Amino acid sequence: MKEFLSRKGLEFEEVDVASDLQARQQFIQKGYRGVPVTVIGKEEIIGFDVAKLEEAIARAGD
Repeated sequence: MKEFLSRKGLEFEEVDVASDLQARQQFIQKGYRGVPVTVIGKEEIIGFDVAKLEEAIARAGD
């Protein structure tokens, strides 16, 4: 995911839910069931769904 976002020229913050207790709590509270979770604008995309990522990036640029 990092490589995909970097190729798109997008800045991102990586959070390790394995070592960051607060991030893990937020992950659980939001009901995420997989990683990675990529947030673009108001969209939260779980997993490696490139098509959804491309669509979210396009909408964020509008």
